[in-house]
Amino acid sequence: MSEDRPATPARPDRAGWFDDPDEPEQLRYFDGILWTKHTTPRQTTWSRPEPVVTEPETAPAARGAVAPGTASPVPQQNPYAPAQPPTAYPPAQPGTYGYPQHARPGPATEDGAPLASLVVRFAAWLLDSLITWTIGLVLGGWMLWRGLGNYPQVVSDALQAGTTDATALANQIEFDLVWIGAFAVLQMVIGVLYQTLFLSRTSATPGKTVAGISVRLVERPGVLSPADALRRSVLRPVLWLFTYTPVLSLFAMPLSVLDAAFALWDPRRQTLHDKIGRTVVVQGRQERVPHQERAAQQ
Repeated sequence: MSEDRPATPARPDRAGWFDDPDEPEQLRYFDGILWTKHTTPRQTTWSRPEPVVTEPETAPAARGAVAPGTASPVPQQNPYAPAQPPTAYPPAQPGTYGYPQHARPGPATEDGAPLASLVVRFAAWLLDSLITWTIGLVLGGWMLWRGLGNYPQVVSDALQAGTTDATALANQIEFDLVWIGAFAVLQMVIGVLYQTLFLSRTSATPGKTVAGISVRLVERPGVLSPADALRRSVLRPVLWLFTYTPVLSLFAMPLSVLDAAFALWDPRRQTLHDKIGRTVVVQGRQERVPHQERAAQQ
């Protein structure tokens, strides 16, 4: 009796890689709520076994019987032998989701969501930084101007006089650290609010939305809660604020570099602020999980 390919699978009840309902020759990633656009070829294909044909009984000579005193003939392969069934993926083990690791296209979360590349994340960060700096200059540019003190006047006088002594010019400049500090605090507040607002609404800032990536918790997909978004968003703006402090800047700059560089060797590509927020950055967008489902998953 021949075996047909199984019918289209029902809607999965968890995130992972499953048979594509539209294309039987590939797998498609299900994020726990919707089918995503991420696909990968199947490692095996379904095929219909050849029908088994029974040979009629014949005389021993016709079946290749060997006469006494003659050499044994070379065994011939039966062309009517049934085809071997295709090798299937092993069933998922407890605590895992979807197909095993070798079936996933590149680095992924434990439930199979593809991780975002560091190059794409850096591009998204540049765009977000440009946006937050523009907002800061619009709202607090006058603070920065006041904080420059006599710097613009000293530079203007040096250009008119043709002075090139950098040491003498540096001794003449007097910054207003109070106004510079106020501008730094404003930029920190803007950065925290910007990240928290967008991550708690769509799990993606405008930069990440343009880059096609999003932020989710390590253990499950879905839009971040305000508390999770805030916890992830605090570190970078605070370190940036500390760079304006004479003593703390000695520690803030190395920590800022370490924060970003940590993703280079981390298996989940997590930065330090990802570690604090228990988050990962993945390809695609996140869907908001209903409160009841979120409570059941926690």
